[in-house]
Amino acid sequence: MSESSASARFTRLTAWIGLVLEVLAFVGRPLQLAFVESHQGDLEKLGIVLFLISLVTWLEASNKGMTKLDQMSSELRALTEEAKKIDLIARYGSSAVWLARLLNPQGQDVARFPHCRAGGETLSHLLLNTYTQAAEEFYRFRSGEKDKVELSEASIINLFLKNLILSLPRGSVWLGTSKLQDSTAWEERTAEPSYYEFESAVEARIEKSDLTYLRLLCFQDEERYRQMSHILGRQEGKGLRVRVLIQNELPQDISLIWVPKTRLPNEFDFSDPVQFLQKQSSKFEPLCGLSFGIRADREVNQMQLIRPDAEEFSELKRAFRKSWAAARAYANGRIDSDTAQNSTGSN
Repeated sequence: MSESSASARFTRLTAWIGLVLEVLAFVGRPLQLAFVESHQGDLEKLGIVLFLISLVTWLEASNKGMTKLDQMSSELRALTEEAKKIDLIARYGSSAVWLARLLNPQGQDVARFPHCRAGGETLSHLLLNTYTQAAEEFYRFRSGEKDKVELSEASIINLFLKNLILSLPRGSVWLGTSKLQDSTAWEERTAEPSYYEFESAVEARIEKSDLTYLRLLCFQDEERYRQMSHILGRQEGKGLRVRVLIQNELPQDISLIWVPKTRLPNEFDFSDPVQFLQKQSSKFEPLCGLSFGIRADREVNQMQLIRPDAEEFSELKRAFRKSWAAARAYANGRIDSDTAQNSTGSN
């Protein structure tokens, strides 16, 4: 027997007994019942007490019932919230599955698609860190727990580039053309913070001999080049292979990436790296191309990721070969007077 059912029966029983005693007390005197006459006062008191007991028991049972109703209401609200979550999962669950597959590639995908894994790492960071932190900041502000909201900008493009550098297998080759000709784009604490994380990741992998990085820096005039000369010197000192192109009509800002297939060659031909990599098809395979949009000569604001079998990738290769051949090599703090067409060096 449940507690609520026993309580209800006890309440009814005491109420009925109290009612019977009250009736006896009421009719006993007119009927001249000896027992009732001699215990009139006691019967009335006992009846009142029993009524009070039944009333208290009923109120207690009612309070328990209300508590249970409150609990049921709370549970229903919780179920409603869960239903909303389930609805969101039903709507956007496929996106979570896709993200999980990017973050945890299976089989050969681990080595074949480092750029896709980098995309998963980037989106995961934004969803689980940047956006959730921002949401928490605004919620605490709304609830009065905080007096202000602080947001830090995170560039998805630079974050992706950093994750891509870190995801590339050892021995990869990166060919890049840059139109960031404003020196503040390269100076710490003056431009987008995540760009420095990308540059630091590049330098760290080059210092470990994990990566071959060729960078073509483009300038519209000699003055812009001179303002950037200390940046070029620093990059060359970190192990980047640098060339300089000075002309009014600047080429497109692009990157081309190859990853190793087998043991790396002992020598690397820097005079025409695209042709060299294509001839070494048994040892290297193209991974992807990147095309960038530049704002105010100092920051990247658009990016396209291009498959290596796309016609646009072939166009990017042609553009890089043309610009690289027209550029002058930078070494030991100066530009070579002649274009280094036939230079070779160790990887």
